Amino acid sequence: MNKKLIIGLGTGRCGTVSLYRLLNFQKNSFFRHESKPLLPWKFDKGKIDEKLRKYFNKDEKYMGEVNLSFLPYVEYIIKRYPLTRFIILKRPKEEVIRSFVRHTKPFNYNHWIEHKGKKWRKGGKWDTMFPKYNAKSKEEAIGFYWEDYYKEVRELLKKYPENIKMFKMEDFNSELKVKEILDFCEIEKKEQIVKINIKENQGSGLMRFIKYFLWWRADKL
Repeated sequence: MNKKLIIGLGTGRCGTVSLYRLLNFQKNSFFRHESKPLLPWKFDKGKIDEKLRKYFNKDEKYMGEVNLSFLPYVEYIIKRYPLTRFIILKRPKEEVIRSFVRHTKPFNYNHWIEHKGKKWRKGGKWDTMFPKYNAKSKEEAIGFYWEDYYKEVRELLKKYPENIKMFKMEDFNSELKVKEILDFCEIEKKEQIVKINIKENQGSGLMRFIKYFLWWRADKL
């Protein structure tokens, strides 16, 4: 069986969970979303090799992960597995900022600024997944992160157009665009399952609090 490695990226709060669910709907597939070991933003060869080894040991034909912190590892993965496909999702900057602020509010996390845990709470290993900025506010830092993320994406798109393609968050509402995603991933037509309007259930503030609590507990184990 010729296995196909597929990686999903994006800043976060841009449809990555929807992409993860879409890929897992496909026949003969196995995908994870931000699974452990968490990839730090600072390149860690041991952790990326461990992740890739786990996926290639799976029986499924299509496998991989959707994870915002894969961006610093793209070129390394392409050098090792030149046929890898990368789907990058994009959402407008101001929408991403608002969504991250709302999402991190229950635990008062700030993953984008180095701090001592007084004004904001430490996020454990989740903090390592993001670059850090000298900014006046969380909102400003997230804006810098968004700008740097897609600046790097633009460079990668120029360098590896056969491996990487970018889509908008709203493309999950279009059957044509969903098919385009699956075709780019080289999922065979007979194995494709087209789903639209796949969205994460945001839930209430309490549900977001519970989600972050579970992340925090898992990080302590």
